[in-house]
Amino acid sequence: IRDRIGRALFGLERELPIVNYVGESARVEVFICPAAPKTVEHTCIAVDDLGEFLRRCEELGIETIRLPKGETIITFARDPDGNLFEIKEK
Repeated sequence: IRDRIGRALFGLERELPIVNYVGESARVEVFICPAAPKTVEHTCIAVDDLGEFLRRCEELGIETIRLPKGETIITFARDPDGNLFEIKEK
């Protein structure tokens, strides 16, 4: 699954191991990619209503990406500057 995520989100044809750092009020997920030809950073934000958020993205022409991850679907949005955001519902 991680190789599919690496390909779909970052254009990399390899598995990307993930390290999670969790604190009381924040969680940071780091994709490990040695010798990557480009960086693979993204930020995760939580929204009250994922459906409404996706509707607004469509209205504004914001690219969204939805990928299966196990039993769930993970959602990403890419802003006009190319920044990648993982979107989760609170």
